[in-house]
Amino acid sequence: MTSIISEFVTSGSGVIIGKEGSTYYVLSAAHIFRNQNDYQVAVRSKEAAGGVEIVQLEIIRLYPNEDLAVVKFASIKQYQVAEVGEVSQLKNNTQVYVAGLPGRENREGFQFTPAQVTK
Repeated sequence: MTSIISEFVTSGSGVIIGKEGSTYYVLSAAHIFRNQNDYQVAVRSKEAAGGVEIVQLEIIRLYPNEDLAVVKFASIKQYQVAEVGEVSQLKNNTQVYVAGLPGRENREGFQFTPAQVTK
């Protein structure tokens, strides 16, 4: 999985959920994008050659009530895209997991948090 980690004012993570040509689409937390206008991130991936790549992000859509954001970036490097399921297959009270690298001062590393689907 490729992680997107801000190295600048706000910190967080995200997952690549789509690709069209050289444009990648990322799902992340909306609160990361509340206090800035210009976003740069360090894209880290075990699969992509050359280590860390610094790219500009463009916000596509914010879902503040759900604390979700869809953003995009362009790169000629090849990054892995996560497999995304169909929302129609989710059932109420199904257990899911939220994963990421919360906050700049996160010393515990990648965290998994259980949650339940509610409709």
